[in-house]
Amino acid sequence: MRDVTVALRSLNGATPESILEVHTALIDRLGRKFVANKLWPHKDIGSATRYLSDCLNPNREHCIGVERSHQLKKLAAERGIHSAFEWEAIDLGYSAPVYIEVDPIKAELRRRLDDAERTVAELRNQLTETLSVLTR
Repeated sequence: MRDVTVALRSLNGATPESILEVHTALIDRLGRKFVANKLWPHKDIGSATRYLSDCLNPNREHCIGVERSHQLKKLAAERGIHSAFEWEAIDLGYSAPVYIEVDPIKAELRRRLDDAERTVAELRNQLTETLSVLTR
């Protein structure tokens, strides 16, 4: 099983001790303005960035919250950064999760379904031919 240090090596190389440190490393990697704009699109970029900085300051009462934490991890995953989720899983005692790309799975399932439909069509044709020979 991978340890927490390995899970976040791709973020900043340091071992985080809290989810706040994980969020900070992740946001630094993604870009504060980008993240602030995605988490608070109704705010202007300056206000959103300041609010995000307040959320990352342990001496302030602001926090990112559960929903925005999830949104942050989704933003990271879209860019191929999975280490924050890995850190959480390992920190909670789970093994590191395995990322599964949905599109290749859908493509494979679609291919298998198409193959099965072709097989069924071929079997129908064989059955029809066999019945026509038997009824002559």
